[in-house]
Amino acid sequence: MQTRRAPHQPMTHDIDLETYRKLLAERDEEIRRLRAIMDSFVSVDLDSGMLNRNGLIEAIKRARLWWERRREPFGVMAIKFPDMIDLSPEVARELATPIASALADTGRAVDDTGRLDPYTFVVVLREFQRQGAITVVSRMRTAIRQAIADPAITGDLRFGFVVAVEGEGVGPEDYLRMAVEAAEAATPDVPKFSRVDLV
Repeated sequence: MQTRRAPHQPMTHDIDLETYRKLLAERDEEIRRLRAIMDSFVSVDLDSGMLNRNGLIEAIKRARLWWERRREPFGVMAIKFPDMIDLSPEVARELATPIASALADTGRAVDDTGRLDPYTFVVVLREFQRQGAITVVSRMRTAIRQAIADPAITGDLRFGFVVAVEGEGVGPEDYLRMAVEAAEAATPDVPKFSRVDLV
């Protein structure tokens, strides 16, 4: 005699779709929290391999020490990608690698490159003179657009500089802030400059 099977009954531990989405959101939030904790201790951006804020501050400190020994000015350059602001975090992470490569390839061995956030990159330029800024901008803009051949992303690039010369000094965090503010005030065609005096 054949036994009739009972219709499938959902198990008590079955998870509905909404609960599953909630669990995923909680997991993503926990990952973000852990990344923030790691970023506060390490000096490297986990997405791009470039320096993060901590690493850039140390790079500016080294540049300052170099100035004290050699009396050679240095600069901090910020590059803003306004068209990346609306991209998803996943796409921004994918773009970080080619941008990092482009900046490293066009920079010098003595320069340090880093990433402050998904659409703000920074280069600490050793032995830097303001009159060389336009050449630096042109070279890096070309390299970035060759690395990412999408005008929707690289059509609007903003460059801001802080040029350190003799006079009254400020802290490393101020260099970063002023460079980013200069980039935000720049136009796609004309970089913006701020001046920081060193003692």
